[in-house]
Parts: sequence; structure tokens; C-alpha cells
Amino acid sequence: FYFYLTGKKGKNVSLNYLTKLHQFSPDSHGEPGFWDGYRHFLAFAVNTMDRIWLWNKEGAGFKFEIDGHEEIKKYVDEKKGALFLGAHVGSFDALRVLSKNLDVKVNVVGYADNARKFETIQKRVNPDSHVTFFNLEDGSVHGVLKLQEMLENGEIVAMMGDRFVPGARQRVSTVSFLGSDAPFPENPWIVAHLLGCPVFFVSGLRHTEKKYTCIARLIDEKIVLERQNRSLEIRKYSEQYARFLENICKEFPYQWFNFYDFWKLDKK
Repeated sequence: FYFYLTGKKGKNVSLNYLTKLHQFSPDSHGEPGFWDGYRHFLAFAVNTMDRIWLWNKEGAGFKFEIDGHEEIKKYVDEKKGALFLGAHVGSFDALRVLSKNLDVKVNVVGYADNARKFETIQKRVNPDSHVTFFNLEDGSVHGVLKLQEMLENGEIVAMMGDRFVPGARQRVSTVSFLGSDAPFPENPWIVAHLLGCPVFFVSGLRHTEKKYTCIARLIDEKIVLERQNRSLEIRKYSEQYARFLENICKEFPYQWFNFYDFWKLDKK
């Protein structure tokens, strides 16, 4: 409540998002007011607290439903790797449950200091975790080869599809999201093309206290980007990704955790 009262920028961004959602889908969310913004902040705080418990070896009594379990299990049983594309909506850390239930290693792609910090914290909480963090620098051939090696071992590679690489040239695909044009990064699709593996949308959504649903949807068995039509093909996949996010936001309006002006790249 303190940060909501004093964080003018974050509060304005939250209300801007909730307003766009209301205008896009009036039935899913009422016209936002002061307490809706607070509820959004509170959901983020609860999600942050849950992350530590989700990393805990025993899982702290959380219950999970996995929507798409059988489709993922098919690739795991055949020792085929896959790329999971998540977003800053819901809990990306719920992947820990997928890794445990399917007995498969999940490698979360991060950038520079963030990847190292998260791995350090997680190892302290649960040294036996099946989830590891991997630092991928923009344009790193060695990094992509390392990811291919993980996939060949039947492991999962997971990365966010709604954030840009820090300090890198911003390759953008602009598509409609909640009724307004929004910039989405092209990098995840370029990486998916280079890896040549099945790609899933994934998200972990909090229903009630200690109850989550992990959603996995197959995008394509293999992302192929023809050089002459690369921008158009990336835009097609970005639109699929945006529709996936819209459906989640309509059902879970307070679990969108991008607290910056998502619709304007220069204000990120």
C-alpha cells in the first residue's frame, strides 16, 4: 500500500493497463479505480513472496494443475527438447513444478547479472532444483550452440517473450495488444528459428492461495523464418503470442506484471 501511494509512475502505468483491458474487454474487468490499482500492486507482492516458496524443495504445500501436460510429456518421453516462451504475466517460476513432475531439467534464459543473481538465490533455497539459469548475450553464437546442446539432451529451454535484451539493438515487431499497437521483441522468434525445436507458450496463473494452473500451448513444431519474409513471419508469431496474453489478462486481470508503459518502447 505504501509503494502504491508513493509510486506515482507505477500507479499510473497500472491504471493505464487496467483501463486498456477494460476498454478491450468490458465484461472481464470493470472500469478501474483507485482500489483496482492497489489490488494489482498487491497481486505482484503476493507473486513475489510465492516465488521463494515455489523454489523450496517441498513446495510449501502448493497445489498445481497442468493444462497441456500430456502434450509436453510426449516430447519429454521421447527425449526431445522444447522451447518454452513465457511472459511477465502470472508466475514463470511455476516451471519448477513442470520440471519436477516431468523429471526434466529446465534452463531459464536470462541476461547478465539477473541470471546469476536468480540462480544464486534459488540454489540457496533449493540446491536440488531441476531449474537452472543460463546467461544468453545478444547475438552470442556460442550461447545458441549451448542451448542446442541442452535441447539435444532432452532438456527444456525457457525464456520470456515480452522483454527486450538490455543494452541491445531493439528488433521490434509491432502488433495489436489490448486494442493498441505494442512493440514485442523479435529475438525470441529468431532464437526459436535457430534452435529448430518445438515451441510452447507457457504461463503459471494463481487461482487462490497456494493453488496454481500451469498452461502450455504448442505454437509450432518448428519455427522457420524465410529470409525474404522474416519480418512478416515474426509478426505472425508475435500476434499469436499477443492473443495468448490477451486471453490470460481477461481471465486474470491483476496478474499482468509489466510495470512500465508496455505500449511505448522509448519509455521502457
